[in-house]
Amino acid sequence: KTISADWLATESQKFPEVAAELRKLQMSEAKRSLSDPAAQVAAASALLATDTLAPHEWIAGAKEFVRASLFANANLKLNQLVADGRKRFGASTVPQIQHSLALSCMMAKRHDLARPVLRDAIRGAVVGSHIWSKATWALGRMEALLKNHAAAADAFRLVARTPGVPQRFQLQAQMLWAENLLSSGDPQAISRCLTEISGLLKGVSDPEVLLNFARQLSRSSKDFAPLAEKLYQQGEQLSLAGFATSTHPSLALDILFKLTRRQVYDFGKSRTVTAFWESLPEARKLWLWNNDNRWWGYLGFVLMAYCRTNRLSQASSLAKATFEDPSTPRDALVSMLVPYNEELINRGHSSEALDAFRWIITENPTRAGCATAYYWLALEALRKGEKAEVYRLCDALLISNTHTAVTYDQWSLEARARLLQADLDIDRVSKQAVNFTASFLGEALAKVSEDCRILEKPPQ
Repeated sequence: KTISADWLATESQKFPEVAAELRKLQMSEAKRSLSDPAAQVAAASALLATDTLAPHEWIAGAKEFVRASLFANANLKLNQLVADGRKRFGASTVPQIQHSLALSCMMAKRHDLARPVLRDAIRGAVVGSHIWSKATWALGRMEALLKNHAAAADAFRLVARTPGVPQRFQLQAQMLWAENLLSSGDPQAISRCLTEISGLLKGVSDPEVLLNFARQLSRSSKDFAPLAEKLYQQGEQLSLAGFATSTHPSLALDILFKLTRRQVYDFGKSRTVTAFWESLPEARKLWLWNNDNRWWGYLGFVLMAYCRTNRLSQASSLAKATFEDPSTPRDALVSMLVPYNEELINRGHSSEALDAFRWIITENPTRAGCATAYYWLALEALRKGEKAEVYRLCDALLISNTHTAVTYDQWSLEARARLLQADLDIDRVSKQAVNFTASFLGEALAKVSEDCRILEKPPQ
């Protein structure tokens, strides 16, 4: 920190591009210090003053400036910040700037500030465009969070019915429209929604669209369950047909990875996964094999499916064959070791599993899959009363957890880490942390308690 500060004080004018990169690093580092929002404001302000920023870099700095300013109770002039962005990058960037700043207001739980800014973004954007859809969606999500269900339904309905919005978003918006109408007291919302969704789905042949929407339906009202299963079956059939006709292993592997991930995590189809794996000829497996992370991820899903169907001997055989194969890359082992050792913990073999997790974080300290290893080791430190070690491991978890796209599992892990850092007190979870709802934190707290009990289980 001292070296970069000294360099910026003397050399930033000569090397503006390097100065911009250093200021981005300083802002990122300041953001990790949740107890000092004033330092975050200063770091973001310094970045915004840099002349060489691209629009997306400036917007990232502006988002952090707004978020930190609200937490620091600093004087914030949103309209002036938007005007600064317009002056630097032109009027076409204004809706994107407004949408981004509104999200920061929402993170700080200042929905009163976010609402008018989002409405300005919606009015200023081209109807049906990407940024129009994002801003309208954000408004609906915020109103739903605030239990303004009628207003939320209106926003999602607008997305669902506007030409130009991608079909997958129209489908999800249709479902959210029905959910919010139902919450607002309209008992006919589900039946009306099912009729309209059936119309939208006619002619859909993209398995990803079908599987993603089936997942969303399965986590929504139970009235959607039959349609969710129907769409899953259609998506599975289309995926398998695409896999069977693929002439290049990379394309086939991409289809298989995405389908299997959904089957294991979202639809409880672990038996289907293991049956398909066992039906694959050895020649086909060799054709698929490569150093692509998707291959090792796929094997990890198969291993998890064996564990979830209580076929531990097959899981052990697959894991052993992979671990002992000299051609297996060391970093790929994370994809296999994490699900296998989580299952060992569930069966009371915690000591063996924790040793494996220690090896994982030594070999691959920042790999995304390591977040799970850090979590279980943090629980073990908690059980031993090693509070400083709990905090350290949770910090490492949060860093590891930022390397891949956000999923429900990643959000849940982050929530549990934030709770551990707050000594399991929901009220002490930093207000600057990701905008978790109280109910989500309550679920995460229950999961931590359950996992602590699992660590103490005797071997089965």
